[in-house]
Amino acid sequence: MIIPNGITRIESTLFDNCDQLKSIIIPDSVTQIGTLAFANCDSLKSIILPESIEVIEHSAFMNCDELDHINIPKNVIQIGSMAFSDCQNLTNIQVSSENSKYKVESGLFIDNDNNKVLRCVDLISNTIEVPKGIVKIDLGAFSACKNLTDVSLPKELEEIGSYAFFDCENLKNLLIPKSVKVIADSGFFIYKSK
Repeated sequence: MIIPNGITRIESTLFDNCDQLKSIIIPDSVTQIGTLAFANCDSLKSIILPESIEVIEHSAFMNCDELDHINIPKNVIQIGSMAFSDCQNLTNIQVSSENSKYKVESGLFIDNDNNKVLRCVDLISNTIEVPKGIVKIDLGAFSACKNLTDVSLPKELEEIGSYAFFDCENLKNLLIPKSVKVIADSGFFIYKSK
């Protein structure tokens, strides 16, 4: 699908549940992607974000099962919680070297300004060490990381968001540091089907 030039915002839920959508080309005129704009697009595998993108709202790409890579352009200044939650094949997030707000380190997609983990992109490893200085694990950051068995958290960590470790069914070792003040609802919710 090609979105016409001149569009500045992809509205909330615009493509939600378009399960036949496989790829999309977004023009340079677009600066914002709304909440749930591409959520539940089960077949979406390819999307290239133009340099004009500044805002990716909450849950914009949630549950895009086939999405395996995405680029974060230099002008992105805001990414909402759970933007890439439950993207079970998303193992490659590339952040422009000109974007100082976001980075990928130790298999984690990190918001530098707020010192928080937005998403785990290392879906293969059993062990993850969250870097020093991180104060928050965002909503759904490790959701559906089914291989994860061990997580090492930094002593500066203060908050674990809702559904942070949702469906991490093999998680066995995690020591919560004394610095943690908040563990939000369902932070460690595990769903096991019968």
